Amino acid sequence: MTIDISPSTIYLITGANRPRGIGTAHHVITEQLLPNLPLISNHLGFGLVTQALEKHENAFVYAGVRNPEAATALQELKDKFPGRIEIVKCVSGDSVGNAVVAQEIEHRHGRVDTVIANAAMWNSFTPVSEVRVEDLEEHFHVNTTGPIVLFQSMFSLLKKSPDPRFVSISSIGGCIGMGLVPTQVGGICYGATKAALNWATRKIHFENDWLVAFPMSPGGVSTDMVTDACDDDPAFKSLVSGAEPTAAEAAVSILKVIDEATREKNGGEFMHLDGTKIPSCFLISLNIMSPSTIYLITGANRPRGIGFGLVKHALEKHEDSFVYAGARDPLKATALQDLKTKYPGRIAVVKCVSGDEAGNAAVAKEIEERHGRVDTVIANAALWNAFSPVSEVVAKDLEEHFHVNVTGPIVLFQSVLSLLKKSANPRFISVSSVGGCIGTGMGIVSTQAGGICYGSTKAALNWATRKIHFENDWLVAFPLSPGAVDTDMVKDACDDDAVFKKLWEPIEPVSVANAAALILKVVDESTREKNGGEFMHLDGSKIPTW
Repeated sequence: MTIDISPSTIYLITGANRPRGIGTAHHVITEQLLPNLPLISNHLGFGLVTQALEKHENAFVYAGVRNPEAATALQELKDKFPGRIEIVKCVSGDSVGNAVVAQEIEHRHGRVDTVIANAAMWNSFTPVSEVRVEDLEEHFHVNTTGPIVLFQSMFSLLKKSPDPRFVSISSIGGCIGMGLVPTQVGGICYGATKAALNWATRKIHFENDWLVAFPMSPGGVSTDMVTDACDDDPAFKSLVSGAEPTAAEAAVSILKVIDEATREKNGGEFMHLDGTKIPSCFLISLNIMSPSTIYLITGANRPRGIGFGLVKHALEKHEDSFVYAGARDPLKATALQDLKTKYPGRIAVVKCVSGDEAGNAAVAKEIEERHGRVDTVIANAALWNAFSPVSEVVAKDLEEHFHVNVTGPIVLFQSVLSLLKKSANPRFISVSSVGGCIGTGMGIVSTQAGGICYGSTKAALNWATRKIHFENDWLVAFPLSPGAVDTDMVKDACDDDAVFKKLWEPIEPVSVANAAALILKVVDESTREKNGGEFMHLDGSKIPTW
């Protein structure tokens, strides 16, 4: 049964300039990748604008593009549907420009009913070990910050609609349990930022009980974006089958799902263009470490932090180990200096700042000269100091968290890659959080606690770490959630976010010392077969989430 939406529906559809930009995949990826689920991607745009105008005779569409004057196909639609479409300049992440669009909609119609955040970027295909920082953060700016800025700009206009919808066009490429991550296809820039977008959109759903909000994958559709991807990435091209629907066919299916969506049926779900929900799971033989294990543990400067606890426990547990303890300012890390006195010749306190390529390279050089290898790298440094809801988050805060929480571990991995390859038993572990989980009943996404900056970037980190696992078959790599631990970071979060404090109060947290012992046991005993690519909890269990 078709449900007609209300008369005079006002749409805003971004990324609408490409006549072949209606889905984001040029081809459907073979069923060998996903035997039980068709692979899907994202990019809507011109086809959705056309379909909205054709299907709803009384609809008005704002078509967002980077350069309205160059959007000749949209200009032709203006001639075909006079008085029913406006082409507006809408650039991803441009707060001022997005506000101007909102002002125009406010002046002309006073509300917006359906916002489809479709604009996206995918032009980097290198593996995690080689990706450039500027490429990674540019993709985050377009693919994650962009939709969030758009949502903030349209927030008051959506509230004036009797049936408001906010849909972000994502991709199964952002799934952690499936999509691109298990393949050798380069996709860290696109996949990780789409994982962050999925988390952010689901957070929008839980923060706004008056709104229908969900991420959606439009499926394998013939578009310019993925034609370019096939041209630039032979590995991706080898996976595609060429059996994709046309842009027009995809637009019909996508708009049907969006127009008929309800909060009860679709809110917070990851939807496919056929109306189904996409699951994406993020989803003990003893292996004692070899003598003289070389650790590198970042974010180790706080005595009540997990990093410091891990350094201390590694020194206590392994009498023949050596630990490089990374801190932003070694001279101020007095607790670590005390450990140097207690364990002479077994610890070096090194300056290691998240995302600092030159600084991380200097750390790698020091390890190379002193030990020639590193066995276990624990990327623990993190940031969590912004607690506003999605509707109010500052783009600068969001991107600063991405730089520290995602770019930081990736830069660290790149810096120590050659040293890990020289280890007989190499491990790369990112300390993540269940706060980055997207699934219902987990983390903070389904609560009213502010956490878009922390949660969405931890979702991206989970994707990136799982990608590292699949790109490097010689390595044990996985993200790990320490759970509820009594740290300074959590104390600060409680001080700054009353809602989070209320959620935290009934929890009995684990002490830093006990958490460190449990975490290091999981790390030290991990194998690629048992733990590789999984999302691990400090008790050794695997954490499911999409």
